[in-house]
Amino acid sequence: MLHRFLAAHRWHLPLVLLVCALVYWPLLGRPGFGATEGHRVAPAWHMLESGDFWRLELFGQTYLRKPPGMPWAVAASTAILGHTEFAARAVSAAASTLMALVAFVFATRWFGRPYGLAAGLAQALTPVFWLSGRVAEIEPLNALGTQLGAFALLDLVLRPPHASAPARPVTLGMIAVGSLGLVIAVLAKGPAGLAALGALLAGVCIAARSARLLLRPALLISLGLAAGVLGAITLRLAAANPTDGAVTQDFSEFTWASATLLKWLWMPIGAFMATWPASFSLVFPFGADARREASPTPPTPPTPDSPLDRGFLAAQSLALAWLLHLAFLLALGVTNPRYVFPGAVFLAPQLAYMARGIALSAPSAFTRTRRLIARVFTLWLPAVYPVLMLLLALSWIAYNAARANRNEGRDAGFQLATTLPDGAELWASDLVEARPDVLLYARLYAAREHIRLTPRWMREEIFAGDLPDTTPGAPRFLLLRADDGSNEEDRYRSHIRSGRLTRIWTWRVAKYSFTLYQTGPAAPPAGTPPRSP
Repeated sequence: MLHRFLAAHRWHLPLVLLVCALVYWPLLGRPGFGATEGHRVAPAWHMLESGDFWRLELFGQTYLRKPPGMPWAVAASTAILGHTEFAARAVSAAASTLMALVAFVFATRWFGRPYGLAAGLAQALTPVFWLSGRVAEIEPLNALGTQLGAFALLDLVLRPPHASAPARPVTLGMIAVGSLGLVIAVLAKGPAGLAALGALLAGVCIAARSARLLLRPALLISLGLAAGVLGAITLRLAAANPTDGAVTQDFSEFTWASATLLKWLWMPIGAFMATWPASFSLVFPFGADARREASPTPPTPPTPDSPLDRGFLAAQSLALAWLLHLAFLLALGVTNPRYVFPGAVFLAPQLAYMARGIALSAPSAFTRTRRLIARVFTLWLPAVYPVLMLLLALSWIAYNAARANRNEGRDAGFQLATTLPDGAELWASDLVEARPDVLLYARLYAAREHIRLTPRWMREEIFAGDLPDTTPGAPRFLLLRADDGSNEEDRYRSHIRSGRLTRIWTWRVAKYSFTLYQTGPAAPPAGTPPRSP
């Protein structure tokens, strides 16, 4: 079956892969880590060093803010490609590439050839995906799992209830793919992707005007398999990671507790802009004309019990899922655009539905008015938006590569490693929250020079203003945030005045400043730390 599919799409599939290769892979390892990439990479690299892949740890602290999916993937990539930025980001680039292929394959199943090509290109070129597919963050992996699970489950729901014998292997495959996708999504970002899945199941019930579809045995089996696998993994993780003193995260941080009216109003607008042009096609699966086109005997208006075109049901279910997911997040007061990410995978197939509707040979062609709207949108040239979005993506890549050195923590980490003596233990707190990549690079460069350096995330101790133990032969240091966004230095002001802490050096990374202190009297190291590795 696979070889027949590949033979039927000889140039469509390579074209999707070529676009992904241009958008996600060039200069992937050039910028240093920035923002919160260190929160994903440091636990993964610790796993490789310790050999314990069940223990989630960030600079000595049990780190349970996110599930282990991304650290596991980064650890696997690093084991193959080495401790590099390319290896860590290859997970997101590979996930984004696979998402384009998944959109292409499922849209081809639902809408036919050659319309799946529009979905594959839309998935690869939608801004929200190419913005995140080049960094070591959890969103692409979570979106891939959500997409696999949602599309496979939707395919199972839309299949005839009494599939023929040759179709049974396909059903079994969809059951396995659906379970795999749900496991990947939950391991990447916990329940964040489940809201999108719930929105999809609600959307398909509304589109088909029946909730009985949710009782399909294949759907229930797939959900049960995923729940069983996730339950076993959760028990194993709970045994390996004590919760006492662990770093966790409360979901309320991203809801009304941190929302402002302006951010809340802007969130849906920003979501539609970040998914352009796929978001425009949401208008087509709705309305009397859309259902009339999908009726098997037009122009007879379909009744609620009439069988409808499978492609139309898929398109309307996905469109409703996107809108319901967005409405659910707004009801919770979510303003962080990252939480919209899983539902964005529902949009790419809409362009395949639109492409089929405007094609004269399509079995469910749009009415003249709807076809005219679609052609005006594409300026009568189907390649306009793919070419435009590809040029925008390449321009953004070049711009980001040119300005990357302004924000990365690689240089500061190297300077820190060359400043500290062998065997140093370094306490930090706000630095780990704001820029963990600095400590990540410090450890990396120290290891290359065979220098023992132990960064520790001491949240409670630094909050209380405690000093490290000054055991002879074990130099201890503090790295305190020194800009206006933190009061860490204020907690140690009395120790600095009394001479129990000696200032060594100050670094600035993006908008953050950090000062290195040594416990007890000490002379600053001779010379100036080198400016670049």
